[in-house]
Amino acid sequence: MADWEVIEEGKISNNTTANLVFSSIPQTYQHLEITVSWRSYATTGDVWMQFRMNGVTGSEYGSAGWLSPEGGTVLRYTAWEDAEAIGQCGTMAASDYTAGAFSAATMIVPNYTDTSQHKLMMSRGAQGQGSTSDGMSWAVVGGISTTSAVTEIDLYPYTGYYASGTSYMLAGYKA
Repeated sequence: MADWEVIEEGKISNNTTANLVFSSIPQTYQHLEITVSWRSYATTGDVWMQFRMNGVTGSEYGSAGWLSPEGGTVLRYTAWEDAEAIGQCGTMAASDYTAGAFSAATMIVPNYTDTSQHKLMMSRGAQGQGSTSDGMSWAVVGGISTTSAVTEIDLYPYTGYYASGTSYMLAGYKA
């Protein structure tokens, strides 16, 4: 089993934070892992989460995955390579959910310093509602068509802001 170290961690204490930016990421690890317990300050529904790497905003991202809502049909999501200006990395509960309900997610960025590989972010997570899970889970892989080493990751909701109490951690797996 590989050793890992926390690079950055924190907790949001307001309802006005629009994005989480991990910048100046050390280039001394093999893989990165981001773990979050997040909730949106948007008023209704499930809020899709997005990412950018190294500030790239052009149509260089592609994502594919599934979302399994409570009691519903599994939804498939696909955006072909070089089709979007963002990558997808899951969903989170909005402010109309039961007080204290957060979504949990883990994102892995393998071989983030390797300049011979395109970069991927693999995400998986689940969403809670009250004292039980509301049955929503997801797995998404987002990629960017660049081989540059990852020095910055920006996570942000499609709409709204992060809710107070959202917590996060960026860790690195030693090579």
